[in-house]
Amino acid sequence: MLKKISGIFKANKFLFFIYEYFFQRKINNYFGVDYSCRALFVYSTYHFKRGAYIGHSNYQESMVIAKVLDSLGYIVDVVNNNSEQIIDYDQYDLIIGEGLPLYNAIRLGTRARKIYYATGSHPWQCTEASLRKLLEFYRRHNIFCDESLRLQDYRWGLAASSADAVICIGNQHTLSTFEARGVSRIYPLKPTFHQNFEYIPDLEPNDISSKRRTALWFGSYGLLHKGLDITLEAFRQRPDWNLIVCGRTDVETQLISALDIKEYKNIEVRGFVNVAGDDFQEIASRALYVILPSSSEGIATSVITCMGRSGMIPLVTKECGVDLEHMGVEIKGQTVEDILDVLDLCDLLSTEEITVMAKNAHRTANNEYTLVNFQDHFKKALVESLGQHV
Repeated sequence: MLKKISGIFKANKFLFFIYEYFFQRKINNYFGVDYSCRALFVYSTYHFKRGAYIGHSNYQESMVIAKVLDSLGYIVDVVNNNSEQIIDYDQYDLIIGEGLPLYNAIRLGTRARKIYYATGSHPWQCTEASLRKLLEFYRRHNIFCDESLRLQDYRWGLAASSADAVICIGNQHTLSTFEARGVSRIYPLKPTFHQNFEYIPDLEPNDISSKRRTALWFGSYGLLHKGLDITLEAFRQRPDWNLIVCGRTDVETQLISALDIKEYKNIEVRGFVNVAGDDFQEIASRALYVILPSSSEGIATSVITCMGRSGMIPLVTKECGVDLEHMGVEIKGQTVEDILDVLDLCDLLSTEEITVMAKNAHRTANNEYTLVNFQDHFKKALVESLGQHV
């Protein structure tokens, strides 16, 4: 309900101005310091007002970015990426982030260094992928599930392709979506997740036997974009496999209704779950795999979370941005048949192979996707992208 009310305000320019003025106003000098240089972080003011929050790792990453800017001697201002506020861009030495304010700064030719901070693939690739999924689903079911997409304003893509540099959460596949759209200076970055230091993977043969045909689809908004449709359709054809669905199914109801999955006892829709709560732990005790045949991501932090918090083995498309060597299985395309092929392959895995994959998945997530690594690599990328401007 709150999301729908917020959506009504954001759809009307006057109401959005009122909403933004009272609830999402630009933050000036977040750290209250007195430096000679000033940076504008274009992302989300909400991240700096919510406090400790584990709904998504980008909250903690936003704080790290602000602290890095502060450590480099910048006064840090923060504005929303969809802000329509009038901003004096000439006061800034650096503008970093995404969305409309960055686009406007580029369009107006401001003197500041302008860096696009990408948490996903290139915005145009993301939008193209979502629209393609929409049409494919319509052709199969004669329904437009347009509430389950991840469409981005074309100006975000212009900002990405015309910024001085791009710092991108993603692997080489993610970077290629920017390179194909004219970006030459791009720096990769791995995201974080909310770690569970108490969990140590210790799979016993009996554990593997009881959960080796159970997978968790774990996502957020954009159910169609992230491939829930083809996942559900595939598991309907494999009643010997179980699927647990965790995502914003309470908000995006079209897709679930269109597929009419109530009669399928092997599919369990749980909705949104807190990864630090008992519900997630109960699900993790039953699921050996995390599955996400998404059409576009940076690096899917939902997948990394399942790997790192419970040692789930990833079954993902290359678009998820997760390098799978020795720890997962790639879904070769975005069709029902591609998922069925992966389930067949998983049926052939030995207990030893599964154990190795699970341990590798857990170790990789907890060694590589940490806040310390994110801070170090982001700072290095920022300094390199700024060059003599630091």
